[in-house]
This record gives sequence, structure tokens and C-alpha cells, in this order.
Amino acid sequence: MEKLHSVLLLDYQKSPGHMALLRLFHRYMKKLLAIAPHLKASEAQSQKPLSSLSNLLEQQKLVYSIKDSSNNTNVPLFNTFPDAQSRLMVKLSKEIEDKVQILTELCSALQDLHTTASKGLAEATSILQRYKADLDIDKLNQGEATVPPVNVMLSWLVGVEAAAREQHCSRRYFLENIIDDGHPVSGDNLAQLWMLDFDKLIAILDDCREQSSFFLDQSV
Repeated sequence: MEKLHSVLLLDYQKSPGHMALLRLFHRYMKKLLAIAPHLKASEAQSQKPLSSLSNLLEQQKLVYSIKDSSNNTNVPLFNTFPDAQSRLMVKLSKEIEDKVQILTELCSALQDLHTTASKGLAEATSILQRYKADLDIDKLNQGEATVPPVNVMLSWLVGVEAAAREQHCSRRYFLENIIDDGHPVSGDNLAQLWMLDFDKLIAILDDCREQSSFFLDQSV
């Protein structure tokens, strides 16, 4: 039975489409997994500026509320120094801009991950179209102990591309519109929105690493 299984795999691996897909997934999964440590490091580095930005937004909200109310005359500091309120608002705005810039730069690993996955997915789609007569569902579902099925590897690529795109676009949207009065982001929900579904992206990358470790160590 084992010999028959090996013969069937050998026959399938002679398929040009199958080999083209294997080479592509071997190349792109290595690239994606090489970015993963930088992504995790960036995420860890973002926690401090993220917390600081949340606090600054709450302070800004408080200062605005005092400015827009009749209670600002009851604040001793503002009574003693009439321009203190405007100076404080300028200071807070500058600090918010600085934290936004830091967090924007820390999104670069997400952008690299999405760009790489998007390019890999485009190439995989091209191969599937070129060799569509050479591939079928049964063959795409075939694999072996050290080589995941092509369908599984394709699902990783699709999942990483979609999750990285969602994470990168949503985070950049939050940062670019954070000082917009009509924007739903606030100091209270910024961290929650920032981390929303990020664990799903990491889970896909971890799953890919665990299930393809032997495959990636081989030559294709």
C-alpha cells in the first residue's frame, strides 16, 4: 500500500502544473515566514506608543470639553494663565502626531506581508489558469507526510493576503483619521480596534510554519 501511494505521488508530481505550484508556494511561504518575526516584533513595539496615544486622546478630549463649556473659568490654571489652554492643545496635538507617525512606521511589516502575499496570490492564480487542464480538485487535495496539499497551501496564501490587507488598511485608516471629530476612534477603543482579528493573521502564519517546516527545508 505504501509503495502504491509513493507511485501515485510520483506520477502526480510529474504534472507541470503541480510542480509549478509547489515551487511557487515553497518560494513565497519562505518569504512570508521570514517577515513574520518582524511583524511580531513591530506589534510588540507598538504597544507603548499605542497606550500613549490612547492617553493623549483622552487628555485632548478633556481639554476640548473644558474649552467648549462654561466651566473653563473654574480651572485655576486657565484663570492664572489665559493662554495655557491653547498652549496645552497645541502640545497635545504635536504629541499625538508624533505617536501617529511612530505607529504608521510600525505598520511597514504588515504592508510588506500583504505586498508579498498579494504578489504570490497573483502568480498562483496565473499558474492555475495556465495549467487548468492539468489540475483537478482531487489532485489539489493530494499531499504527503512532509508536503501539505496544494489546496491547503493556497488557502494559507489567500488567508494571509486577506488578513494582512484588512489589518494594514484598517490601521492606516485609524491613524490617518484619528483627529477627525466624526471618527469613531477614541482613547477608549483605539487599542481594541488596533488588535481586532490580528490573532487570526498570526494563527495562519503559525499554522503554515508548523505544517510546512519539512517541506520548506527540502529543495523543490
